[in-house]
Amino acid sequence: MRKSTISYLFLICLIFISYNSSQASTYYLTFSGWSNAQTSSNWNTNQDGTGTSATSFTNSGDIFIVPSNLTGIINGNWTIGSGVTLEIQGNLNIEKNSNSSFTINGVIIFPSSAYALAGPNTGNSKSSFVLSSGATLKTANPKGILGIDCSIEVDKFSVTLNSEATYEFNGTSAQTTLGLPAQINNLVVNNSYGITLSDSVTISGAITMTSGLLSTGTKKIYFSGTASNPTETSGSRIVGTAVMTGRSIGTASLNFLNVYLHSGNDLGTVTITRVTGSAVTIGSYSGIKSYWNITTTNTTATRNVDYSWWSV
Repeated sequence: MRKSTISYLFLICLIFISYNSSQASTYYLTFSGWSNAQTSSNWNTNQDGTGTSATSFTNSGDIFIVPSNLTGIINGNWTIGSGVTLEIQGNLNIEKNSNSSFTINGVIIFPSSAYALAGPNTGNSKSSFVLSSGATLKTANPKGILGIDCSIEVDKFSVTLNSEATYEFNGTSAQTTLGLPAQINNLVVNNSYGITLSDSVTISGAITMTSGLLSTGTKKIYFSGTASNPTETSGSRIVGTAVMTGRSIGTASLNFLNVYLHSGNDLGTVTITRVTGSAVTIGSYSGIKSYWNITTTNTTATRNVDYSWWSV
């Protein structure tokens, strides 16, 4: 009987140790390990290295921070696992001639307005940066994701930004979206100062309007057949041209871009274009700051339609 009690206690201790070892932690790139950022033991719970070192980049919930007073060097292959966050408060450079592969399967955050990830200024690098499908990139950079003075400043290494990733713009000043892929899964608008599209973009998943306006300017934002209707408010909405690309809805109702099509006759394939921001003027009369163009492939079918708009 005593042996069984000891066995149970031993099993409980093992479960407790295993549970604690998998708990999420925050690690900092150390002063002594800056030249090999891809090595997990160079990250510690204290930047001076007096705490606990990381053992991998795969424990979901872990956060790895490049401190603002440090520039880390990537000098080999490195993968940030799913559920793991890398926050670059300082800078990361890819070493010349290292032919490094740097892959993000989790979250990468660029909280600074300056560039944070750059390649070598000299040398003949075949290195690469990959944001994988299902990963998330967050940037506060005013100019955007990829390009001169952006979060990623490319020089002699390749960049792959996956169309099935999520992209968030969360700056503390007005932003543009330079480098945003032409088609993406999810977009998060989280900047009270506003965001302006650098190029047209197609959303296949969802756009989350958290804070601020998304202005399309001369560009357009498209919602593919798999995208959800954006939830907008007067303080956080799309200003400019938004297009729901063709959808076959049969006889069902449809609610998209402030248009509600009541159920009824089969309209065939429906496309909705909404333009906001400027009032339509007829003579001396000024209308609302929204107008729509609805096209259908079945031009003889009719439906009742409701429209809604903001007074701002």
